Amino acid sequence: GAFGVAACATAELMDGLAALLGVLAAALAGFLLHNWFPARAGLGSAGALFTGFLLAASAVFVRAGQGIGAGSAVLYAL
Repeated sequence: GAFGVAACATAELMDGLAALLGVLAAALAGFLLHNWFPARAGLGSAGALFTGFLLAASAVFVRAGQGIGAGSAVLYAL
């Protein structure tokens, strides 16, 4: 999800947001390596809530100002 929203942010020329989401995606991919059985680290509720909020808010921010049909179609595809 973070890679997809980062691609949309890059297409809209929002470089700062694209970099933030790229770092988030890389961090979550690195975290995934430590979360296999036996799990040595856990994301927890606070981490999951922060990740979901950041992805949702970024997706809405990137698609703000677009048409309702195109904006909702892109958000649904993500």
